[in-house]
Amino acid sequence: MENNFWLWWKIRTRLYRKPSLLLATLLITTINPVYSNQNNLKIVSQNDVSKGSVNESNDNSLFKDIAIETLSGKQLELIKKTIKPSQYRIDQQKLFTVDSIYLLCIANNDSNVSIFKKRCRPIKTENMAVVLSSPSLLIRSLIYSPSLKSKIDDIDQRRWLVRKAFATWYPNLSLSSGSVLKTFVSNTQNYGSPSDSSNPSVSGTAFQPSDPISTSSGGSSSVGLVDPYTTTSSYTQAYPVVTLNWTIFDPSRADTINAAKHSYESARQDSLYSAHQIASRTTKLLTSLVKLEYEIASYLDQFKSYQKILSVYKSQFESGYLPSTEILTLSSQANEILHKLNSAILNYENNSSELKLIVRIKQSNTLILPPEIQLPSKWPLSISETEKIIDNYPKVKSSSSIASKYKSLAKASLKEYVPKLSVLGYMTFVGTQGSMSYSPPTQPSGAWSQQLSSYIGMNATWNIFDGFSSFQEAKSYESQSNSYNQRSVALKQQLVETAVSAINTLNYQRMLIEPLVRSYTDAIRALKSQRKRFAIGYVDPTIVYRAEIEAAQIVSNFADTYGLILDSYYTLNDITGTQIEDVTE
Repeated sequence: MENNFWLWWKIRTRLYRKPSLLLATLLITTINPVYSNQNNLKIVSQNDVSKGSVNESNDNSLFKDIAIETLSGKQLELIKKTIKPSQYRIDQQKLFTVDSIYLLCIANNDSNVSIFKKRCRPIKTENMAVVLSSPSLLIRSLIYSPSLKSKIDDIDQRRWLVRKAFATWYPNLSLSSGSVLKTFVSNTQNYGSPSDSSNPSVSGTAFQPSDPISTSSGGSSSVGLVDPYTTTSSYTQAYPVVTLNWTIFDPSRADTINAAKHSYESARQDSLYSAHQIASRTTKLLTSLVKLEYEIASYLDQFKSYQKILSVYKSQFESGYLPSTEILTLSSQANEILHKLNSAILNYENNSSELKLIVRIKQSNTLILPPEIQLPSKWPLSISETEKIIDNYPKVKSSSSIASKYKSLAKASLKEYVPKLSVLGYMTFVGTQGSMSYSPPTQPSGAWSQQLSSYIGMNATWNIFDGFSSFQEAKSYESQSNSYNQRSVALKQQLVETAVSAINTLNYQRMLIEPLVRSYTDAIRALKSQRKRFAIGYVDPTIVYRAEIEAAQIVSNFADTYGLILDSYYTLNDITGTQIEDVTE
């Protein structure tokens, strides 16, 4: 495969200091495996592309290193400018028409064309045609993905939860304003005397005034009944309270913090997995489109040859040399090929529309794929080496992180039975405007009072028995941890099975491709020979046209095989995060 043909990707998130930099780092590299800890951001820039053709083998000139860790708004706009599509100039000699549908082929209908270039695609000549390199398509699919941005927001949410967990090391200080109370008390009694009544503050609060019955002056000599009389008291009181609570010993705190950190790491890996899924979907569409272009070229050649044979048969039928059944049979075969051609065109339009939606290309534009895509020779890693790389697959690591999270929560739950030690402190200020003494006699004008009280001490909390609730919760967390560990193992096993199948396909590609290439070459040579024989009158023209059909059928078989190998290669890229060039240097 051409050097740096396909890029791979990575999302790296960090604890950013500024909210404006919360967009995750987009790390796209072809030099190192995806999972390596690189600080440089590899970005493909779409330089001047010659109109009418794009050669993927020149991708080395499209690379630009941007040594940044975070994509800010300006940096993101710069990247978007470098991956803008270029206008494609259509070569009219490469256009063919079938049922009013224009088909654009990479090369004109020349028998010397390599089978690798036998690709055609539908095109609307009235629309603008644009071209993007494969790396640019991948970058655009990631940058414009709303689901990836959602995952990045999830990372930010988990990051703040980690900070919240760390905050439990700090003391809590709270201030309560209390209540500002305007108090008016009226007391009527028929014993004692007005001078014996008083209303002292009860416990330093203003919620309940003292009961005159219980607070009348002790030692009063006037205990008999008297005529009823009324006394009043009016004052304003406020009492703010400052509370200090500092848990200095909590055995479960470290495990709770670890659980939050594992949850954050899981979100990070989920964002990586989301990026893999998006780029994998892009490569699947590209593979499907390339395969369909081969199929369209094959069906187009077959249909044109059938049309030529039908023209000859009709002439022979009109001359009485051929029965109508021959024409009907051939017409049926031609219509069957036309149906396959139209189905391939429809599938191509659907896949192309989806790809344009992913990479944010206008639906009215025609997206042109690069003309040449070569296959890698083989997969250079052994099965065991590939299996070790798969350990770092984001979804596998995400499941492992979740398992570690629940394991930490299980430890934290068990440590709930260990005593906790904290420092508690209170400070209360009570201010009173007015007098709390009853009148008459008349209250003194401008009376006020204030009181400041505080205390601090150690507080121990010990959950001695809770019906084994925390123990049962810990066992539940342990089961969840084991479940996610098994999911991780099962997922890795599934990925290894997929990788082994893809490696076998990739390593045996020569055995699959070369016979078809030789077969196509021989078919073209036979076709040329038949054309020469026809030119001197040795063979019927239908022999030539059937030779064209046979050559076109080989292209159809090549499309299936080529698509299988290309899909295997991109599958290995996705599973291992490694490109061929990464492991061959």
